[in-house]
Amino acid sequence: MNPSTPMNSNMNPTINTASNKPEAIAAANAPSETTANPAPPPIYYVPSAPKDYFIPNAAGGYVRVRKSTVENLLIAGGFSNKTPQGGISEVDEMLIRIQTEHAVEYVGSLAGYQAGYYPEIQSLIISSPVLVEPVAGTWPILNQLMDNLFGEEQLPYVFGWLKTARTQYRDRTWVSGQAFVLCGPAGAGKNLFRLIVSVMFGGEKRVGHPYQFMTGGTTFNSDMFAGEILAIEDESESRKRDARIKFGSAIKQIVANKDHRHHRKYEEAVHVSPLWRLIVSLNDNPERIAVLPPMDEDIEDKIMLFKVRKHPMPMPTSTAQEQAAFKAALIAELPAFVHFLENWEIPEELKSSRFGVKHYHHPELIWDLDQTTPEFKLLEMIDEALFDTPLYCKDWEGKSEELARLLKQKESPCGFEARKLLEYPGRCGTYLGRLEKKHPTRISFRTVNGHRIWTVRIPAGCTAKHRTVVSPTMYQKLLGFGPNTHPAADASVAAA
Repeated sequence: MNPSTPMNSNMNPTINTASNKPEAIAAANAPSETTANPAPPPIYYVPSAPKDYFIPNAAGGYVRVRKSTVENLLIAGGFSNKTPQGGISEVDEMLIRIQTEHAVEYVGSLAGYQAGYYPEIQSLIISSPVLVEPVAGTWPILNQLMDNLFGEEQLPYVFGWLKTARTQYRDRTWVSGQAFVLCGPAGAGKNLFRLIVSVMFGGEKRVGHPYQFMTGGTTFNSDMFAGEILAIEDESESRKRDARIKFGSAIKQIVANKDHRHHRKYEEAVHVSPLWRLIVSLNDNPERIAVLPPMDEDIEDKIMLFKVRKHPMPMPTSTAQEQAAFKAALIAELPAFVHFLENWEIPEELKSSRFGVKHYHHPELIWDLDQTTPEFKLLEMIDEALFDTPLYCKDWEGKSEELARLLKQKESPCGFEARKLLEYPGRCGTYLGRLEKKHPTRISFRTVNGHRIWTVRIPAGCTAKHRTVVSPTMYQKLLGFGPNTHPAADASVAAA
């Protein structure tokens, strides 16, 4: 069922669910002379928590009550609690029908869903998101903020991501969307941007905080499902590689999968289909950027990487009152901004059939992120051992295991670090494979008799004038080549 079309009752659509007054609910569902077998009222039962029932409240959602409250509502509505000889009371009979006909597996708020009863998925959604609706107008303050944050190059991707998200929440239909990562200095407005997006697509308070679950810190994740926006900001993110890999796997799950496992403590897990968007805010120092997952080919198209800039805010923000006025002004412009998004078209060259808009990676952030990877560390070691000495300025060729032995030997300037990095067999080849994809001008291979022969090209700036005359024997000793293991291990390497 489409999330926008819940049923308050699949048996009696005339039930009044707009009041939380017991007499109103009771009167709306009292047995009538013309109804021999009245439909169960809009009261719902949770088998996994057998003491819990849910009834409508005045806000258009639902509230948890105990069995005794339900019994009183039924009695107030005219159902008898007297037990006839050899039978059960009308109240007990209706309780049984509620328990069998209005049993629900999932109860709670669910991102993107309107409050109501969804019988085909046995779910009761207890609150609704509030979307900002489009109104023609201008948005000068928000426009200046967005331009200050992202600049001309990044803005089309930002607008494309927001437009695709708007389509998902407007149509109440799941659409895959990349994780939106903002990296920039403190005070630039990263969290302010997230707040604006939250207000646009559900409400300021409808935000989930998934980082602990995404990195394996807990198996419980029920708090994630009530917010259209999942936010990771100013948290104690881990730079350990296993946590980063788990984080990347969780990002792929959120971005690419429609159905997700909801697990509330002390309850059995159920599968539901939230409409999410993930926003990650990070300061732009290397330590903070290092919490992001390694940017391999499996995840690179599932993440947007934006570098934000710090500028003076479009309005004064020195005091709490000024900050509140600035926030109010931005929110007041959102209907006009949504109208702009509804009418703005994603440029043809930026369109993506899967995500609506293609992914964007700021080159400086990719460079910073690349430096946190083990393959980049390997490249640094190669340059230090092979090319940062005045011994040798020719491309290196050989098998990955030969390179590993060269780097790990005691005479190597990076021997200790290399022995840690390349502790297990095959790691050198794995990292060379990643480098070949990222830096094909430096790393390549050819296959000879079923073996990969790797070529490591000299880095820019290494020239013949830096070389020093060294005998072949000394060169082999220092760099670990045997007499016949490398084509360059001859007297020509010692030429001035």
